[in-house]
Amino acid sequence: FSDQVTFQSPRPVAVELIDVVGRVVLSQDVAAGTSTLGVGDIARGVYFLRVDGHPAASRTLVRF
Repeated sequence: FSDQVTFQSPRPVAVELIDVVGRVVLSQDVAAGTSTLGVGDIARGVYFLRVDGHPAASRTLVRF
């Protein structure tokens, strides 16, 4: 993925980026609307993006 992850939410949510061993590497509260997370400084690997309250919005991300 790129140095940023952009998404939309109809309400404020908590977002976490979690590595494959379960460590939270990024945690951020975001406002309703369009939000962008800066992920350019994380190491290469597989991560899980968890959006609190929106299980269907959670994603697996791979940084090359």
